[in-house]
Amino acid sequence: MNSMLWLLYYSTLIAQALASSHRDLIINGTIAPQQRYPYAVYLQDNDFPFCGGSLIAPDVVLTAAHCIPEDDYIGNITVMEGEHNLTDTELGDVVRIRENVIHPLYQEENEKDFDIALTFLERPTAIERDSLVHLNRDNSYPPDDTIATYLGWGVVNSKGEASNILREVDVSVMTNEECNRINGTVFDKFFFSMSGHITPSMMCTFAEGKDSCQRDQVVH
Repeated sequence: MNSMLWLLYYSTLIAQALASSHRDLIINGTIAPQQRYPYAVYLQDNDFPFCGGSLIAPDVVLTAAHCIPEDDYIGNITVMEGEHNLTDTELGDVVRIRENVIHPLYQEENEKDFDIALTFLERPTAIERDSLVHLNRDNSYPPDDTIATYLGWGVVNSKGEASNILREVDVSVMTNEECNRINGTVFDKFFFSMSGHITPSMMCTFAEGKDSCQRDQVVH
């Protein structure tokens, strides 16, 4: 996979291992400033948000391959752009999907590897080009200890309690070699080891007591 895409969409560590195709978690994060992340969007099915994404062009969303329905069924799925608070009266721009393109090496039986997709919209959104996510073209970036930011609407703890306002959390990039040595107990119940689960297509991040999971995106 092209390294410019790695920077934008790989959550690993234990949170990724627990990911499903729906709710996301921003753990110990904060409410994102309004209009700070104009490229942050979400996919919704009949007005229910289920996955996050980032606009990399006015009509192209970078998201996760596991967010694309089986058989690429689009149905009532749309993309919401320009939202911040899901409960206020200020509605964003709802755009229908024209086509989804999943990474050719993605396989559902190992959905964490090459888990990336592009969603092409039926029309451009109103976002300014200067506000789009700028893709990384440097194979050596990001180095260890670089700060990355996850964004998302949704679950904020293991109890399933959700936030209707866009949230953010900062984490640090770590080497895949170090990530591959991690093991521990998840939610004080399940032992999990990352050994053998980390591949060259992934990027690892870590911050003690902070995390993200489904429906979130790495933005910088």
